[in-house]
Amino acid sequence: MKRVFLLLLLSLVFACSKNGNTCVINGRYAPAHDGTVLYVTPIDDILSPVDSAVIKGGKFTFELDGTAPTVRFISTQQVLDGNFLCVEPGVLNVDFSGEPFVSGTPGNEHIDRFMAERNKIVNLRRMVEPGALEALSLDEGMCDSIKELVVIAGDIFDSYAIKEIRENIDAHLGYFYLLQSVGVVSSARLLPLFDKVPAEYRDELYNV
Repeated sequence: MKRVFLLLLLSLVFACSKNGNTCVINGRYAPAHDGTVLYVTPIDDILSPVDSAVIKGGKFTFELDGTAPTVRFISTQQVLDGNFLCVEPGVLNVDFSGEPFVSGTPGNEHIDRFMAERNKIVNLRRMVEPGALEALSLDEGMCDSIKELVVIAGDIFDSYAIKEIRENIDAHLGYFYLLQSVGVVSSARLLPLFDKVPAEYRDELYNV
């Protein structure tokens, strides 16, 4: 009897330990047909999935090892179906039915904020590309003021991005921020940080 009790106790401990490291992704993708297969893939290679799930009734579920927070895509292997998401212990809610939405864990909240700030800067810089402001029929003084504000906003984002990269450089999240900053933050500020990326995160994107 004692042996049976110990086995049950060990099984319970193992199950709790496993659940504590599990990332459950509950998703909704209403436009997709039943039987559509979705894949969780590395950020640098959507043709090498780490897991898959079949959509049924517009919904899907993944259960992944979330021990070490890692940034992934959810993909059909032909197109990207949503945002980047951070696979880490906890329950994520994902909705690809309209504007892609991911929530549920701290890592994903951080990604949402970083990408939102990054996209603001990218869009602002597009506004001041040659010919863009002129097409709005603004006077020269207004154009110069807008360009100056965009430069200031870009400097603020640069400092924010560098701070986030440095604080997370020992985790996959920091490497993701670094990759997303290429072409947005000045190369002179980014290049020294690449040498600090841990070897286990140096994938094909790092090599490129």
